[in-house]
Amino acid sequence: MKRLLNSTTFTNDIEVVGQDWSTGRQVMDRFAFDGFEIYPVDGYPLDNIPNDLVAGLHLRFFVFMWDLWQEDMDGLVRTFGDLETARHFYGGLDRGAVIDCYKKQLAWGRRAGAEYAVFHAAQADWRGVVSWEFPWTWQQTIDMSAQIVNSACADDDPGMPILFENLWWPGGLRFEEQDEIRRLFDGLDIEDYGLVLDTGHMLNTNQDIRTESEGVEYILRKVEAMGPLADHIRAVHLTRSLSGEYVSGLRAGGIDPLPDGSFWEKLMAAHEHVSRIDEHEAFEDIGICRLFDLIDPEWVVYEFTFKNLEHWTGKIQRQCTAMAPIFGEPR
Repeated sequence: MKRLLNSTTFTNDIEVVGQDWSTGRQVMDRFAFDGFEIYPVDGYPLDNIPNDLVAGLHLRFFVFMWDLWQEDMDGLVRTFGDLETARHFYGGLDRGAVIDCYKKQLAWGRRAGAEYAVFHAAQADWRGVVSWEFPWTWQQTIDMSAQIVNSACADDDPGMPILFENLWWPGGLRFEEQDEIRRLFDGLDIEDYGLVLDTGHMLNTNQDIRTESEGVEYILRKVEAMGPLADHIRAVHLTRSLSGEYVSGLRAGGIDPLPDGSFWEKLMAAHEHVSRIDEHEAFEDIGICRLFDLIDPEWVVYEFTFKNLEHWTGKIQRQCTAMAPIFGEPR
């Protein structure tokens, strides 16, 4: 197994890893990691990232995909307020805008030597971000996700496996039923594919979990329930999330954390809300090592959010300690 760190190319993360990625390299070397999984965003020159640091590519998650894919202009106006804002968000107002984005990201990944790419087979809307109730089924989302990936890879071989990641919202890929995975695989035209198990996202599906040990047991039960399909887990986003109390309280109280205002104001509030659900914390319970008795992924990504270098390395240190039986004692 290769062990990776993660970073986006958002300004806040670049300020920590360094414009030339020198600090990121130092952290990688200090803890004996093998590279980075990169989430690229517009505005940052990706060629600034040294190729030898790039191990994985996390494709953009557009979140609001249903109306665009259905070519529902009225729906886009309801989400974005106006079509010009939607055009800015997607880069266009048809399916081709999203497909072009993925084609460009995959092309960069090939140039940089990325070994795999991650795709979120999930979606959300404003109401469902809070209520967890969506106007589509998981079957519809999975079919749409397969169509998107097939279209993005139709003209050029991706050059790497496309790995599909679980999220927690109903109406998407959650690894709740084996039929989700079978349907997804049956819909793909590409030959090289698999799954990414995000442990934090899996924990977010259960609001009754309060302790890390409970969370570990839950993950083990869910992976065991996947049966032989768990053999398709080729990467793990190893991250802890214990946000059940926050989600339960919010849903029970009917509180809407999203303000009235522009699309961008609502998006910022939604991001803050989602960050409280998906905590991206470090595992400290050595019991998480038992997960790797059930699966043998090729890549394990210590996927954290971080405010500064000390915050980031503290999380890395704690999870390295928990994972010492697998990877050895941290330096």
